[in-house]
Amino acid sequence: MKKQIIPWLMGILLTFSYQSVSQSLGQDTEGFSTLVFPSTNIGLNLSEDVASFSLYRKSRFTNNKPSTMPRISDAFRGSNDPSIIKNNLEKILKQKEAIRNKEKASKYVYYGVDLKGSSENGLAPIFSSEKLASSASINGLIGIKWMTHHHTKEHILDYVQARLNISEFLKIKKQVKKLLKNKVLTPTQQKHLITKLDNDSISVKEKIPKVIDNINELETLKSGYVPSMDAIINHLQQLATFTARLKRAIDRNEPDADIFSHKKSLSALMKKKDYKFLLKSIPFNNDNIFASEWDKVMHKIDHLILLKKDEKYHTKISFKPKQEIDLLITSFKKYQNGLDLLVKLDAESENDIINQLNYKNKYLVYVRGGFSGSEFKLDLQNNGTSIDSRFADTSFNGYNVELGTTMQFKKQKFLGASIAYSYTHNLGSLESRTFAFQTVDPNVQGGNLVNVEQINALTGGYDRFHRLDINLDYAYLFKLLEQRNPHKPSQTYLSINPYLRHRIYNNANTLKNNTVLGIGFHAYNSKDNKLMGGVYIQTRDLFGVHKNDKGFFDEGISFGLVVQYNFDGLKL
Repeated sequence: MKKQIIPWLMGILLTFSYQSVSQSLGQDTEGFSTLVFPSTNIGLNLSEDVASFSLYRKSRFTNNKPSTMPRISDAFRGSNDPSIIKNNLEKILKQKEAIRNKEKASKYVYYGVDLKGSSENGLAPIFSSEKLASSASINGLIGIKWMTHHHTKEHILDYVQARLNISEFLKIKKQVKKLLKNKVLTPTQQKHLITKLDNDSISVKEKIPKVIDNINELETLKSGYVPSMDAIINHLQQLATFTARLKRAIDRNEPDADIFSHKKSLSALMKKKDYKFLLKSIPFNNDNIFASEWDKVMHKIDHLILLKKDEKYHTKISFKPKQEIDLLITSFKKYQNGLDLLVKLDAESENDIINQLNYKNKYLVYVRGGFSGSEFKLDLQNNGTSIDSRFADTSFNGYNVELGTTMQFKKQKFLGASIAYSYTHNLGSLESRTFAFQTVDPNVQGGNLVNVEQINALTGGYDRFHRLDINLDYAYLFKLLEQRNPHKPSQTYLSINPYLRHRIYNNANTLKNNTVLGIGFHAYNSKDNKLMGGVYIQTRDLFGVHKNDKGFFDEGISFGLVVQYNFDGLKL
């Protein structure tokens, strides 16, 4: 094996890596995993001195478009009752699922390459010639992937409520625009209130607290005295109450003193600073939220008090102001109630809810195989009298073939399994030692001249054998929350990845059948190309079959750190 093989293989990987789409979910101490999906990454196992490079891609070879699908929006027609809409939506989802699974789903062909390099004396010598022992392997993969469609009832009501809330909020915004048109709110105030809600780059949960603060801060605006939303509603309710009392007094033909008392109370109320500003802000025109002729109505009330017994005149009096004041009060209440609803609703999560209603289970079956090679200096332990007779430059060429499957359930659950057959050796079980070879020249006067030559070599029972592996991997991804906003999911995922390896040996002199169990914790980013990684804990021999064999599996448990650079974010 040539010294330049690792840099050469890395060069090939970097040439094609820009075409990548995602990253891998975990690996064991050998950099192996049965969880396969589109990926391009470079990984460094700092504990085992292993560098791994992966490139997997997929191409669609069938693209059968389904028949016309029923639309989710159809469930919202004809009713605003969440329970009715929920039942309608369940029927539509069942129809969509049946149509998709009846027709042939799209299929993909998977293909890719795994490159791996390791050194017995550190990562740095992998890329140089100063090595005790180095190994490299290359594996190719080809497979086929398909999917099945399903729906869940778990989030249907959440989605229905989200859609209804959004619909209600649009109505609220329309009411606010009406307030703006009628100068109940100035453009500055309106912008101060709802512009944040129109910024799609900010989640609703981030917007709403600020908007509520803005409402509470209306009194501090420098555009004149502006009562807070609560104050406006309270004032308008008082105005409506006094108007209703006056109307009731007139309708009941109460004594003049009582009518004048109600009129006086109403007039006093309207002379207050709050109402002066409020009424001054409302233009008296036909489009006004209040009565189109408020001032004329009040004038007629004055006349009615004097002519209250004139039945003909009395029947012509309109008390439309009370009706339209109530509309304005309702608008403000809706606006506030809408804000309260939206505090609980993250508009950015609506697509997530939709995606959770329909989900796909994905299945991949693949064949992976390749070749490996190693070069190292071996101590023959034969009491040789010369360097050449004691140490041998040794090379090994092996192969492996694997049949496996990767399954993905509901986006964040992954299960992988495979059976593999390989011809390999126990290089990792050998011990590295430094030997000193001394040559004495007695011809030097006054003493002996000693020449010391150091030799680094591997020593131990070297073995070559065939091995059958049974491999199982599982991974579950948790979406973390942002530190700045605990209510908003971040783009970072944490993966919990337990795995099992059972190894059966044939023609091995030093190794017995054994089982390896491990668990890894890895972090991934679904948006940025970042340097991510994780840690793992792995047993070297779960059932202790080598516990009495000196030199083998001296460390019962391995702890490792994996650093990984991903050329693209995690795509679920």
